[in-house]
Amino acid sequence: MRIRRLSHPRAYGALPMPRTAHLVGNVTARRLAESGLECECRSTVMMAEYRGGSGRGDRRLWAGRQTHRLRRAADGFRIVLKRVDLIDCDAVHGILSVPI
Repeated sequence: MRIRRLSHPRAYGALPMPRTAHLVGNVTARRLAESGLECECRSTVMMAEYRGGSGRGDRRLWAGRQTHRLRRAADGFRIVLKRVDLIDCDAVHGILSVPI
């Protein structure tokens, strides 16, 4: 079963590696009042993926809103939470091999 899963064309380690483009917009940021060390950033995101190699090519598109909670550290900011809410969250999705 594992060999079949890993040899699937959409498996993460599949070759050739997918080509992707990410578009981020409408970025807003606010400091969280309860702690002066954290802030929350919200933005819209679109991610397109193309995976060739099967002769026909496979194109997929995801879009949604994302939230990042950042905490100040000695060397800058660290992401302590990342949440992506897809606009078609109630739909069935295939294997997501590339992080959004």
